[in-house]
Amino acid sequence: SRSEPRRGDARGAERHVIHVQSEMAGVLIGKGGDTINTLCRDSGASINVSRDEAQGNERAVTIRGTKEAIDKAVKGIEEIIERE
Repeated sequence: SRSEPRRGDARGAERHVIHVQSEMAGVLIGKGGDTINTLCRDSGASINVSRDEAQGNERAVTIRGTKEAIDKAVKGIEEIIERE
C-alpha cells in the first residue's frame, strides 16, 4: 500500500489516503462490511474504500479522523493486508 499526505479540515479532523491492491479491498471490507466496521469502531476513524480502481489495479482507501485515529486505522489496515 502507498500513502498520500494528510490534509486537515476546518473541524480539526484530518484526511489520509492509502492505496491497496484491488483484490485486498474485499478482504478489508469483510463479509457484510464486518471487518471495516470493526476497524472504524476500534480506531475511531471513518474509512471509505473507493469502488473505482485508481492507477493500475489499486483502490483508494480514505481515512478521516484525528491523527491518533488515522494512525490506528492505518496500522489495522496494514495488519489485515499482511495476514492475507
